[in-house]
Amino acid sequence: MSEAVRTFTLASAILLALASARCVSQSPGVEVELVFEAPPSYDALTSPVTRSEAFIIEVALVPCEEPTYTFWQALSTPVAHAHEGESTPTGWAGARRVNALSVAGDPIALLSPPATEYCAVVVTFAPDEVSEADPREDPMVGRSVGVEGEFLSSEGSTRSFAVRASAHQTEVIPLDTRLVLDDAQDIARVALSFDALAWADSMEFEGVNPGVAAAALSDGLHTHLHAEVTMLIDE
Repeated sequence: MSEAVRTFTLASAILLALASARCVSQSPGVEVELVFEAPPSYDALTSPVTRSEAFIIEVALVPCEEPTYTFWQALSTPVAHAHEGESTPTGWAGARRVNALSVAGDPIALLSPPATEYCAVVVTFAPDEVSEADPREDPMVGRSVGVEGEFLSSEGSTRSFAVRASAHQTEVIPLDTRLVLDDAQDIARVALSFDALAWADSMEFEGVNPGVAAAALSDGLHTHLHAEVTMLIDE
């Protein structure tokens, strides 16, 4: 075997080992389910918001000792395949559209992170560039976040609104309580939610410019995103 071939083979083996390591949990038995769901205040029968969706390309748990998510950025690369992706022990990268009004919770990923304490979750929203649907039939194509519903006009009539943003943005969402994984038997659920109703209540839809409304929706993500931790098994 020539020196060049030997060097190439060794490099390939190292890359393969690194790629495999990214997909293997450091704490087998620990499971954290990531979902996107409707906020607790949502009531489908009375809410003026009838549709809310988001397109996500990355989600990662942030240990309490890490102030930023630079480490996650260094390890992850978005995968440009619709509704597919790959997981590391602490995060997921891919391309997934989620229903922000799902009462049961729209699954994102099942992680097996190292046993430590986590204080935040990082979520990256991006325009849906992988959908093959016709934009005239699916207005979320090429958009990152969308909210639809009804509002009461100054004349007292009910009118519909539809606001969609195309911003690529990353949000760091503090967990409502620390996610403490201290052994190999912990199973938890982290539910992400966007309170579209609270955002809509803060908006004046009548006569607003579509561009201004879209910018307000992007800005509103920072204020109205939440992450709730539920320990399912803690032995």
